[in-house]
Amino acid sequence: LINLDQEIKHLKLQYTKYKQDNQYIKYKIAQISSLFYNEKTWGAFLDSISADAKKYNVKILNYTNTYAKHEMSFGHVLDINLTTQGNYKDTLKLINSLEQSFLVVDVHNVSMQAKKHLKTALEISVWGIKY
Repeated sequence: LINLDQEIKHLKLQYTKYKQDNQYIKYKIAQISSLFYNEKTWGAFLDSISADAKKYNVKILNYTNTYAKHEMSFGHVLDINLTTQGNYKDTLKLINSLEQSFLVVDVHNVSMQAKKHLKTALEISVWGIKY
């Protein structure tokens, strides 16, 4: 009877561990799923750029996006070029919001020029998995 009680206790501990492992795996899969091509998710990201620019009082002068065409299964899948005008602090807030996106985003080229106004050119890539 004592051995049976110990075995039941051991099995309950194992069950709890497997349940926690399963939740962790589900969480990680949910994170990876955002890397797969998904027009709705990417559209929401593109909309968020405009919304964040407005939020931080940064004017968008030019905004283009193209689907990256390469043979690799993982890498840049969406390239975005953005030209903005705004003050330095607000522009940095916008760049930070891009980098803190819910997608895997790479701000890989930043060019700032200040004459009468600060103009910033950004090259951004969204990383993903092609299948």
